[in-house]
Amino acid sequence: MDTKSLEELLMTQTTILTDDVWHDQYEPEERMYETYGEDMNYINSMPDNYVWTLVDGDEDSVVVNGRAFVNRIGYYVSKKPHNTNDLIVVEFDAS
Repeated sequence: MDTKSLEELLMTQTTILTDDVWHDQYEPEERMYETYGEDMNYINSMPDNYVWTLVDGDEDSVVVNGRAFVNRIGYYVSKKPHNTNDLIVVEFDAS
């Protein structure tokens, strides 16, 4: 599991994507995996660069690349890998 220091996080490039662009670029599975049990065992068996976390944010829920633990709602797995050195935030259209 990849954990970053504060210094590494501050140097991270952040990319914000729409839900549509995320689906086009990374092809996430439609299924969201739970944060416990067999689902969590499956997530833990996956390479870090294929895992995404649905996080409850201050105003809206967003998806971020990698495994997040604080405010996590669930996990997604993509068919295409992401760069674990960057922060990718997926925002959902409110309309």
